[in-house]
Amino acid sequence: SEVSLDDFSANRLPASKAKATPLIAILPQVQTIYGEVGETAIYDIAIQTMHISQVQKPNFSGGDKYTLASNMMKLNIDEIDKNQSIGAQLIVTPTKKGAFKDADSFKLSFSGADDTHNGSLMLIAYFMEKGKKPSVKLSASTPIKEMKAEPGKTVTQNLEFDVNDIITDVKIAIDHAPQVTCFKSNTNIFMYNKSKGTLYAEPKLRIDFRPLTVGTYQATLVVSTILGDTVRYNLKGICEEETPGAKVENFTANNIEERFKNEPEWNNFGKYDLGYWKIEGKWNSASNITLNKSGILYFDNVFVNGVNKIKVNPTTATTSLRAEYSIDGGGHWLLINNNGMANTSNEFILNNHRPTLIRFVNVAETDININSVQFYEDESTQRETFIDITKAMMPNADSKPLSLLNERFNNMRHRQILSIPGWQNLIIRGDRPFWTWKQRENNLVDGKIQSEGAYITFWKTGIVDHNPYESWLVSPTLSYKQAASKILTFSLRFNGLSKDEQREELFQAYIITEKNGVLKEQVLDIDKYKPTGIEIDNETWLNYRIDLSKLTDVNIDDNFHLAFSFYSKEGGNYSGLNWMIDNVSFGRTDLPEITVDKQFLYVPYKMKQKTDPVVFKVTTTNNPSDNVSIMLSPSKMKKNFQLLTPELAPEGGDASFIFYSEDNKKYAAAFIVQVPGAETVIVKALADIYTGINSAETPNKTETPYIVDKNICLSNKYQSYKIYSTTGQLLQQGGYESNISIANLQHSIIILKLFDGNETKTYKLHNK
Repeated sequence: SEVSLDDFSANRLPASKAKATPLIAILPQVQTIYGEVGETAIYDIAIQTMHISQVQKPNFSGGDKYTLASNMMKLNIDEIDKNQSIGAQLIVTPTKKGAFKDADSFKLSFSGADDTHNGSLMLIAYFMEKGKKPSVKLSASTPIKEMKAEPGKTVTQNLEFDVNDIITDVKIAIDHAPQVTCFKSNTNIFMYNKSKGTLYAEPKLRIDFRPLTVGTYQATLVVSTILGDTVRYNLKGICEEETPGAKVENFTANNIEERFKNEPEWNNFGKYDLGYWKIEGKWNSASNITLNKSGILYFDNVFVNGVNKIKVNPTTATTSLRAEYSIDGGGHWLLINNNGMANTSNEFILNNHRPTLIRFVNVAETDININSVQFYEDESTQRETFIDITKAMMPNADSKPLSLLNERFNNMRHRQILSIPGWQNLIIRGDRPFWTWKQRENNLVDGKIQSEGAYITFWKTGIVDHNPYESWLVSPTLSYKQAASKILTFSLRFNGLSKDEQREELFQAYIITEKNGVLKEQVLDIDKYKPTGIEIDNETWLNYRIDLSKLTDVNIDDNFHLAFSFYSKEGGNYSGLNWMIDNVSFGRTDLPEITVDKQFLYVPYKMKQKTDPVVFKVTTTNNPSDNVSIMLSPSKMKKNFQLLTPELAPEGGDASFIFYSEDNKKYAAAFIVQVPGAETVIVKALADIYTGINSAETPNKTETPYIVDKNICLSNKYQSYKIYSTTGQLLQQGGYESNISIANLQHSIIILKLFDGNETKTYKLHNK
């Protein structure tokens, strides 16, 4: 074929087109450079021009808002000719430290070429202060120690780092052989705050060691940052045989995470040998705790296969304890056999075969001391199985139904089992219950709490688990007849794989009716009852408000439960989703209401120009207490529709966004306006290239008519209208209409005249 190949950019063009197409090419097209402030470095590049109308000067752009590219880089040539292929030198003298990448990278370009044949050089640059090499090293106060754990148990150690002169994030990795998967870190990055020149949070790292089989394990902790030396530290863990037949808690030391120590919901909780315990008393020393009179000793981990028996040392303490168990995550507590008391062998016997929590109550008239607790689990082969949630639930669990429910899931312990009186948190398959979760800004440990809620995921990093998982969260018993309102509300959010990538996993809501001890489940389809016209999007909270009295596919006589379930074909690293639940209510008569002054916004724009802020007013009534949240849907449109007000005060206010596009296409999006409990409001926006032309007497462009879907939309007050062709032919006329249909008119330029009783205003519109 007739093809011409230019020197550098490797664009193949028909020879006839190559003879005239204006072209600029630069090699390399992308380059990463490193340097020090004040130290000049030179880089060779090649530049080609073809058919440019005139000589061109180099353009330098990019960098952050405090940095001008032209202040730190230049070429050794002032200009390039219209048809020329030359080698040139890029001279760079950094003036400011930093990592100039992504949106802050630098760019060298020339003007004058055809848009599709205009090459450029993108420079990713990392500059450090002169003589101040970035460094990261382990703090002398937290040396790495050898770790020991029994099979299936986790031990941790906390490390701190000395970080100096960094210019970007610190990366963390654990390098290990494929068969070694027992070392994990709580993060893989210390994030850098560019505006402050420091890390967002303290450089603290938690290392977990959780072996599954006996042996000695080794790995390497690798810590690195750009322009700094990569440091490596050896990790060693030893897995020893567990105590035969029992899991033993010796209360050796309290290793509660530092971030939890001062949070009120963690009062009386500590992390000991087996995990977290609540001690209503005090820890004195290893194997020595005091339990107050009437105090509770509660173990915050689930025994997945059930508990056969329990021993407490010293045995003299057993006569002072009442043992209780829960099969629904602590929502309802039952007495262990023998009315919760130990037998003559000083053992508490349960012998159940389903996921179980255990606690003890001091029923003595005085405080008592406890040295250790031994748990004997039942066999996994004997675990009770369920294929029907109604068989797994506790029927008649509540003494009376609630006519009002308003659960916000606040002030609960992060990443621990969701334990609320009256609720049933049921593990049907696998080992994972619903947790509580505090979603923090940027996922930082000390970030601002954005939301709290019930949380479920079956993901386990680096673990292959082909077993199915299924868990349910069930509300207390609710009375439909006694409730003052029949409106049910809840909020949902998912994160992980996109809807197109999701595997064999299902999250669903249910109504479970209860009558005379008989339970019956009915699906409450979350796709069907989500706000109309909105897709369920990753990391987006959606508020549901459902009037149960208007449902035709769900039948409720009186007593019922709201339930949520999550199922995955496999666990481990197969299950890539997590779901959050919040703001569950039923029977409320004080639900807030949202109104907006505009439900449709037409945004005329000009290419490559940001519009002025587009404003719509939000008003919340009926004693609003939660901030108004505003989200863009679909979220992928955020590069065009740039929301300026993602949150408003509880009473509402002015919401605004700007629009920007580099082409002349139509763009449609919606803004989801939400308050927990309120009916979600959707504000739709359509952006189109500007076509209306104001006449001299109508300088206010907000009154300019515009065309949407074969309709002329008007905000003007007028009595009559006439539409003419550009040749003066009358095409259509009529009296006042807020939207004038032009479906029967041919695509062309039309002239609209509006008469308001005193004067006529004229507009020129393009009927596309």
